[in-house]
Amino acid sequence: MVNRLLFIGRVLVSAGCCVWLVGVMVAVLSACSRTPTYEECVSRTLSTMFPADSLRQYKYVVLIPGAGCVGCITEAENFFTTHAHDRSTLFIFTRVLSVKKMGIKMGRENLSLPNVYIDKENRFYFEQYDKCIYPCLIYLEDGKPERFANLDERM
Repeated sequence: MVNRLLFIGRVLVSAGCCVWLVGVMVAVLSACSRTPTYEECVSRTLSTMFPADSLRQYKYVVLIPGAGCVGCITEAENFFTTHAHDRSTLFIFTRVLSVKKMGIKMGRENLSLPNVYIDKENRFYFEQYDKCIYPCLIYLEDGKPERFANLDERM
C-alpha cells in the first residue's frame, strides 16, 4: 500500500500538488497507526451499552474490575457497599470471576439495584491496558464521560 501511495504521490507532485499530497499522506498514515486510549475504549463501550438518556441520571460511573490490584479492588468494593444506594452513581463490575461469591460478599440485594451493572461479557475489560486492573471513577456531563479519575477522589 505504501508503494502505491508513493507512486500516486510522484504523479501528483509532477502535477503541482505537492503540499496537498503531503497532507493526505500524513493523514492516511497517522490514521492507520493510531490506537485508541483506555479512556476512549471505555467511553465508546459506555455509549454502546447505555444510551445517553439513561446515563443522564448519573453524575458518576464507578468501574470495578473483579481481578487485578487486590488492595484497590477491596477499597472499591467497600466503597460500593457503603454507597450502593447512591442513585447518582452507576456501578459497573467487570471481569467478575463469580457472581455468586460477589453476591455473598457484597449483598445480593445490593447487586440487584437499578444503578448496578454486572458486565458478564467483560466488555469493559481491556487487557491491553494496564489501567484495566484498577477501579476507575468516571465523571459524567449530560450523560457523556467528561473526565476519568482515581476512585480516591470520591472516598
